[in-house]
Amino acid sequence: MRKPIPVTVFAVALALGVTGCSVATGHASTGGPVRIRCAEPQSGGTLPTHRLTFAGLGLDAWTGSPRSPVSPSIAYDWDHHAYGDVPHPMISPQPGASLVAYVDMGSGFPNVLRLTHVDGSGDRSLTLPAAAVAAPQWSPDAKRVLVSVSDSAGRSGFAVVDPASGTVAAQWPGMKLRAPYFSWYGDGTKVAATVADGSAIQLYDLDGSAGDTVPVRGTVSGAGSWSPDLRHVVVHTARGNRVVATDTGTVVATLPAGNVPGAAAWWSDATHLLVRSTGEHGAIRLCLATLSGRITRKWVVPVPGDDRRPPALVLSRDS
Repeated sequence: MRKPIPVTVFAVALALGVTGCSVATGHASTGGPVRIRCAEPQSGGTLPTHRLTFAGLGLDAWTGSPRSPVSPSIAYDWDHHAYGDVPHPMISPQPGASLVAYVDMGSGFPNVLRLTHVDGSGDRSLTLPAAAVAAPQWSPDAKRVLVSVSDSAGRSGFAVVDPASGTVAAQWPGMKLRAPYFSWYGDGTKVAATVADGSAIQLYDLDGSAGDTVPVRGTVSGAGSWSPDLRHVVVHTARGNRVVATDTGTVVATLPAGNVPGAAAWWSDATHLLVRSTGEHGAIRLCLATLSGRITRKWVVPVPGDDRRPPALVLSRDS
């Protein structure tokens, strides 16, 4: 059994209040999007033994890219109630459980989805009917895994995997996409992907049939990008990360600048966003913000290791 590992941190502040936070309303007076800024809190400390939570969202994992020195990943082990190492990048931890999903790109089997517990037990593989798989994401009910797939002809599609039964349902919608990555939408009865010209997000039923389009420009990082009421979505665009109204495509807020790995924000509820930004020496900041740009709480998140290129964060809603 793998032992939970200690983590070197730059800083951690839990429930720091609002002192030092900065808010800019941008062009709000003229009806333009507000600018949400997350000023850096000043505090120090060490990683607690309990699971970190922020405004109803729990920190499930830190995970880097295959080319990042932030490896192995670190995930919360629900069985042992501690954070432990997982020797793979780009993991997707199961919300509320100790199982993680990943694709081992260095194994020579890019069409295999791997599943393992944080402590290293129960490792198993599922071979998918595709040339390559990528970007595993657990469903909102934490029972299925969505993966993006491609074949030798260059087609893009998605597959829904049931880890309990081992069943795999692959779909090839046939539509050209801007990026061959799919994400969960809403309660997990649909998936979403950005169309080729970037002008909209296409929704698909789980049988691969095309449904409605959402008039939003940009790409979505995961199910947590959609607000609980589906009225807003966080997207990445060439101009940065934006909060967009899903009915009109209007940008209602801009998020902190910078090349943030993984998700840039998560919804605490329908009107509050947990926004990420990166500070000096790779420190990760989180601020709880309203859509009007008001900051209500802030934190500095532990960063594994001594790396100036911080990893992606994986958060899920606490039950």
